[in-house]
Amino acid sequence: MSDAPKESATLITTEHQLTELVNHIRERGRFAFDTEFVSEETFEPVLCLIQVATTDRLAVVDPLAIHNLSSFWDVVLDPNIDVVMHAAGEDLRICHMKTREVPRRLFDVQLVAGLVGYSYPLSLVNLVYQILRISLPGSETRTDWRRRPLTTAQLRYALDDVRYLLEIEDILRKQLAEMGRETWAEEEIADFLDSIESRAEEERWR
Repeated sequence: MSDAPKESATLITTEHQLTELVNHIRERGRFAFDTEFVSEETFEPVLCLIQVATTDRLAVVDPLAIHNLSSFWDVVLDPNIDVVMHAAGEDLRICHMKTREVPRRLFDVQLVAGLVGYSYPLSLVNLVYQILRISLPGSETRTDWRRRPLTTAQLRYALDDVRYLLEIEDILRKQLAEMGRETWAEEEIADFLDSIESRAEEERWR
């Protein structure tokens, strides 16, 4: 049986709603997140959506409606909170642009999957199918995420990016432990985060 969040998704469009979501994340102690952004026409990527999953809740944060996202970035960077992502490089680049930091308690399922024997790099669609045998649709890949209002199909597609990440994390952590490769994962993730910071500093210099 899938442990993916069962609760219907919430669209977060006010700071009050965002504060409530952040408090919920802190109570749970871990969460998955992903972003949708547009970068083709701007010097810096325009953050358009933030998707969040805990073990019992799904939410989409609208950065175009909420201008102060500091409480969200605070929980991303909180050393007491586990952050679960897939192919986190570009998303954490945005985090670094906003905060000059990256989270240190990261679990990147794409990276860890490679360490336990899956092909690397695996797309999220392939990773979800290979681990959970669940097929994800891909119908909104060309969406302009700046446009409002968002459709139900767009929100569902966006949430598929986080819906199963915590369940996959649990499975991969068990496989890491069985193979004695927890230290490998810690070192690889630390190097990955260092590379994001180094790249960001190079871009600032340029």
